[in-house]
Amino acid sequence: MREFWSGVVLSSLGLALSGCGSSNNDDGGGQSLSQATSQTYEGTYELTAFTYNAAGCDSEGASTFDSKLERSFVMVGAEAFGTRYMPLASCKDAADCAATVSAIRASGIYAPEYSLMLSTESGPDELGGFSAGTGFLEGSVCTGREYSAITLTRADDTIRVESRLTPLADAPPEDGFCWAEPAKQRAEAEGRPCTELEVISGRKVGPLP
Repeated sequence: MREFWSGVVLSSLGLALSGCGSSNNDDGGGQSLSQATSQTYEGTYELTAFTYNAAGCDSEGASTFDSKLERSFVMVGAEAFGTRYMPLASCKDAADCAATVSAIRASGIYAPEYSLMLSTESGPDELGGFSAGTGFLEGSVCTGREYSAITLTRADDTIRVESRLTPLADAPPEDGFCWAEPAKQRAEAEGRPCTELEVISGRKVGPLP
């Protein structure tokens, strides 16, 4: 997830995070994230593996771990407008991680090397989320639209997060703008080929700074 989170806004579709051409919220899968569950995930994590397959989603791709400058990440439970969500955001060191946590809790600005958002739970050790990309207005159409389904599984103190990206067809703008419509884009993604698989693995090493 290559995104720049700039705060929290309320959209007509629920909780959304305004970012670089994308919107994130509850995708309708599982149930809403509870405070009790999110508290069990909160903490500082060591990045242990990062892979990326740009050719499909049938298997993991090559490791991109060595290219990552930020080898730590935090998971922080937060709430806006009565809806709970949990960002996973990378950070460089203890001070940077502490600043990232403060920004998340204050709905402020933070610029992680990699990040994603969880908003649902299917069980105590399985979370879900997604990213719905608005695309870009080119002429009279919105191009580059996409939908990513995110799943997280946990075993003891280790987590594995899989993000599967599905490109969507071009669409006309509404009122001159390209909008993220999560429920609609999730339906559009069904039956279309998944083209990119990103897998993040980590180990919880301590509480939040």
